[in-house]
Amino acid sequence: MIIKTDELSAIEKKDVFSLKIMCETESFPDTTVLYKSDLGGYIADTKGGCIISGEFNGAELSSFINFLSPKTIFSNPQNAEEIKGYKNRKTVTVFEKCDIKETKFSGDELKSDEIYDILKKAKGFSLPPFEQFAVNFCRQKNKNNLFYTAFRERAVAIASVSGEWAYLNAVASLKAGCGSAVLGGMLSKLKGKKVFAVCEEKIKPFYIKNGFTECDKAIILEQ
Repeated sequence: MIIKTDELSAIEKKDVFSLKIMCETESFPDTTVLYKSDLGGYIADTKGGCIISGEFNGAELSSFINFLSPKTIFSNPQNAEEIKGYKNRKTVTVFEKCDIKETKFSGDELKSDEIYDILKKAKGFSLPPFEQFAVNFCRQKNKNNLFYTAFRERAVAIASVSGEWAYLNAVASLKAGCGSAVLGGMLSKLKGKKVFAVCEEKIKPFYIKNGFTECDKAIILEQ
């Protein structure tokens, strides 16, 4: 059975899927609805879609997702296999990094519109309208759930944080070499945490070069 729950403390943050659920529920408690299965799986229904973590009865999960009908889903391959009716199915690689070293980084303080502009020019990112992005960005930053490092008009790295875990939302660079620099600066801020990153096949060399280790696969479903 899948039921609505507020048991955040019951989620054991062991992978990128449960971490993303924690980040969403901590940053947006008013707009994120959390569900739990009797097998220990969790679903976070957010404004942007659904995140699925843990174990489910396959038929029950498929029926429940059909009821929610989210536009996008982030899931492990096993759960994604049970979900039908989505036109686009993309496999991405999950990386992790734990042995983070402190680095000297002198970046720039940017406004949300400057960050949005870099992400937009870099392309490859699914961005909401700027007004929504700005509200979400400032809200998470003010709650200390989000950090960034940047070079004005050149590059930005953004990460969501939950306890001793962190998730890289984006690393965007408009100039060669700046991506690794802002990523290194971000990792320095996240020293002592376990950091996850998710990327497509063509981006894998970037994370390998920067000391990340491949640890899992994830599926992104889109209507």
